[in-house]
Amino acid sequence: MAAGAFDTLTAMRELQAAGIQAGQAEAIVTAIHRSSGEHVSASELKSEMAELRGHVDVSVSALRSELAELRAHIDTSIAGLRGELYRALWLQAAAIVGTLTALDTLLGG
Repeated sequence: MAAGAFDTLTAMRELQAAGIQAGQAEAIVTAIHRSSGEHVSASELKSEMAELRGHVDVSVSALRSELAELRAHIDTSIAGLRGELYRALWLQAAAIVGTLTALDTLLGG
């Protein structure tokens, strides 16, 4: 439940009526007024929390999107590297077979 507005003039008059000098009453009322301004109502808190949740949801969505893009890029890169590796292995195998065939021919096998 939200608190009503703090009436500083009425508070000062009540303090003075109770026997507190004007300067002291003003200091007390000022201190109370400042401290009451630091509090928020439940509806203000809920509103701020909803706004914060909205920002967090947007941030999480953006991170998920970027992560999905990164995964796709990594998968594409791995597939490309795998293809290059298989090509290199086949070339090495062909070179080994060619070398062995050449040696067999030269050595009269």
